[in-house]
Amino acid sequence: MSFIRQSLGILEYLLSTWWMRPVAAACTMLGFFLTGAAFVSVSSLSAGMESMWRLSGRDDVAVIVAQSSLSELNSRLPISIPDLLRQAPGLAVGRSIRPEVVGTTTLLSHGDLRPHSILVRGREVAAERDPHAIVKGRWFRSGTSEVVVGSEVAARMTGVEVGRALMVNGTVLRVVGVRRASGGLEDSEISGDALAMAAALGMSGQWSLVRVKLSAAAAFAPFSRYLDSMPGLGVSAIRESELAERQAAGFRKLIQLPGAVLIGLMALGACLGSVTVLQSAMQRRSREIATLRALGFDAASLGMSTLIESALLAVLGALAGGVTASWLLQGVAVVTSTGMHAIAFHLDTPLTSIIAAVIGAVTVGLVGGIVPALSVLRLRAIDALRISDAA
Repeated sequence: MSFIRQSLGILEYLLSTWWMRPVAAACTMLGFFLTGAAFVSVSSLSAGMESMWRLSGRDDVAVIVAQSSLSELNSRLPISIPDLLRQAPGLAVGRSIRPEVVGTTTLLSHGDLRPHSILVRGREVAAERDPHAIVKGRWFRSGTSEVVVGSEVAARMTGVEVGRALMVNGTVLRVVGVRRASGGLEDSEISGDALAMAAALGMSGQWSLVRVKLSAAAAFAPFSRYLDSMPGLGVSAIRESELAERQAAGFRKLIQLPGAVLIGLMALGACLGSVTVLQSAMQRRSREIATLRALGFDAASLGMSTLIESALLAVLGALAGGVTASWLLQGVAVVTSTGMHAIAFHLDTPLTSIIAAVIGAVTVGLVGGIVPALSVLRLRAIDALRISDAA
């Protein structure tokens, strides 16, 4: 008999005995089920966050902030900056320079009434915003204390219904609309007229940042060189997409490092569980092993079938865990904090995360099957019969 035929024949026999030891098989698969579910959960959180940041940045938009600032919240620019940028090369036609003020206010969430710091953004012109983004009410009018709230803010925070008065640092603002940015950062913000928001945030006479729409993504280089040639400005330029990626990097570490530790520990537990269960099963099957050896099955095929059985248990457990986690988490909204303000985004569970979970489980399963497989390789037929008689 060939090695492959022997291995497949033994594997078929081993699989047919699962019903005789359902608890052992179920316990092994449970460990991989939890590992697969944890992997997909962390991947869903990371993918949802990445999607949110990706939707929030463009290559053909430059963001101007103060050189000493670490974020847009602590950036302060002179009120004259927009006028100084009008002679820069690479500007798009039309209203290409959009100064903004940025600050925060505290709102309470629905249900648990927990306080959350929400980003408040003031823009110079409301007319150029997409009217189709408004899902309820209307856009704010320039020169007024009207604001629109992001869809996630409207869904999760109290006191931001259309028509309600919103207090920001002692200034009364009127909510006139709800906007949706298709999963971008603006869904977690409050937007209003720049001058009104500057007064409410105590930032009159200054800007937080300036967004500059460029004629093309390639125009960023000459635009940046123009700013570098004016060192007295004390500003720096960065692509909007790069700023989003920089902000996402901190979240990526915050999510992926603890997630990797958790998944590693669960995978280790699943691996040790697989070793224990298969080793115990091997001892209980000692008479069958001796019989198979007597019938001409070699030790290598017996060991290979044990490895394949371990990998198969891992695949079934991880696949079930990954699919279950994906089904439960797809589209679920999560509220977290950047450390300075809250953001909300929806979890995303790509098929690749399930595939990666299964591939990882196969690897762990094979590692977990090495010890039982080596035990089978070293076990002589006479010794197998002795173990069986002793049991």
